[in-house]
Amino acid sequence: MVSSKRPAKPHRYVLPTRTDIQRLGHALLEGTLSREAVAEWASEYVAYEDTAIYPEITDAVVHSALVYLMGYDLRTSPESYLHSPEDLRDRLAALQS
Repeated sequence: MVSSKRPAKPHRYVLPTRTDIQRLGHALLEGTLSREAVAEWASEYVAYEDTAIYPEITDAVVHSALVYLMGYDLRTSPESYLHSPEDLRDRLAALQS
């Protein structure tokens, strides 16, 4: 018989902080990370809803930044992206407030 009083398992993932997202954004702007890698990383926290694995995002600013980064690789044409580096800089500045 399994005890119903066993402690909950820790989440497999720890949510990123505003500082984590700023570091990632700066790496993206510097070219050390690709748009696709950042979008895939961010989508893992936003798109998957298994609360046994992914903790709930309670910071609205972090949630908004992750949603934005999830779409940072979207293109408007084969040569251009929907979001510019200037847009990203504005988003990163909002994380500081």
